[in-house]
Amino acid sequence: MLRTLFQRFQEAKRRETMMYKLAAMAVPRPLRRRLFEYYFNRSIKQDADVRTIFESIHAKNWWHSGESKSGFGSELIRTESLRSHLEDWLSSHSEEVSVLLDAPCGDFNWMQAVNLPKGMHYVGGDIVRSLIQSNNTKFGSNDRSFVDLDIISDSLPKADVWFCRDVLFHFPFSEGCKVVEHFRGSECKYFMSTTYENAKNDKDIKFGWFRPINLAIAPYNLGTPLECWKDAPENEPDRYLGVWRNPRF
Repeated sequence: MLRTLFQRFQEAKRRETMMYKLAAMAVPRPLRRRLFEYYFNRSIKQDADVRTIFESIHAKNWWHSGESKSGFGSELIRTESLRSHLEDWLSSHSEEVSVLLDAPCGDFNWMQAVNLPKGMHYVGGDIVRSLIQSNNTKFGSNDRSFVDLDIISDSLPKADVWFCRDVLFHFPFSEGCKVVEHFRGSECKYFMSTTYENAKNDKDIKFGWFRPINLAIAPYNLGTPLECWKDAPENEPDRYLGVWRNPRF
């Protein structure tokens, strides 16, 4: 019963904005959050390892997108502007970027529509093994491969830029900071990730939950990004895709 109500609420949020707003007005935010936490804790075992948690989220289609199991942020209409920015950036940096690491890559729903510069190799990494198997079967080619990858602890594939969108806001601060340090110690020249301009980073979470994060400030301390691309629906006006250069280069 609770799962059905939650799924209908999420569907209204995506397809019927006015219905969602009316429902949100009728149900106070604290109660909505408690229902979310109750359902999430019953569905996703937080005492499991990180791989099991995200494999469970994928298997249960927790993000409830009808187009992509990677969530609303991976839908084609949602990424139209982002795809254009990414194509332009990769084209303008093609002399120093020959390998793009996209981790986590999810189900490759929207990235398959990105036109990479000629000769550029794409590596998609994800902790959900069934996604890697499926992606390699559907999309693998001479210049496109997918690998099993835990971005917190595994060695990164050789790449010039690490595209790491829509994930760190699902990580506790401690694990998100490990990912950032992983980048700093890697051979990747650039890091691209989701950041919220006005977030204060004053609320920690469990794996799989969500809250806005600002990668420029503590505890991540990436500093002001070289570039920021708008990557937001109407209800998240301060959400961007930031680009940072590795201080090692």
